[in-house]
Amino acid sequence: MIRTVLLAIAAAASLPSGAEAQSRPPIPAAVFAHIDQLDLGCRARGGRAGEGRFIVAQDFTGDGRPDYLIPEHDYVCTGRPQAYRRRDGEARIALFVTDAQNNAVRAYYEWVLSYEVIAGQPAPVQVVRQGAFCGPGSAPRTRCSARLEWTGRIFAHGPLTVMDAPPAVAAAPVPAPIPIPGAGPGAGEPPAEPAQVAASLAAAD
Repeated sequence: MIRTVLLAIAAAASLPSGAEAQSRPPIPAAVFAHIDQLDLGCRARGGRAGEGRFIVAQDFTGDGRPDYLIPEHDYVCTGRPQAYRRRDGEARIALFVTDAQNNAVRAYYEWVLSYEVIAGQPAPVQVVRQGAFCGPGSAPRTRCSARLEWTGRIFAHGPLTVMDAPPAVAAAPVPAPIPIPGAGPGAGEPPAEPAQVAASLAAAD
């Protein structure tokens, strides 16, 4: 399927502008292939592929070439606006990097709550994730952020910063025995074990 794809160039973009932008290389085939898969998934969910700005073109590796970030939650699926977002609020983002021949490979593809392209050269990408990703023992709704670091082959998560965590729930106190009006000592206490009952009977004899 061929359709118009609009690019969202980050405000801090360091890619060429004006007349130089006319020589910017075309969007690589691998990026279009990913978009085609989103179109297919949208139609399979009963929606219709729409138009919109959902690709960020920016140099994310520092080689001076445009790379491409696709936040799937920004994909316009008319009739199914939540097609690519899970119930926990997460959606995938894909990062494609290009080489000198304008071939692109996907170097990052993960579920995130949100992302931010930060001003810089190269432009860092900060992601927010939640749950087990935030470390051992993290609650499902614990959120943390990490900056993506280019390793020369893929984007890896840098050091984590925990943003928030649900408050600890205190253990409920054990209720005291409820006294029974008119009952003798020990009323409301748990029943005695059989061995204790036998010992009490033997003492009475």
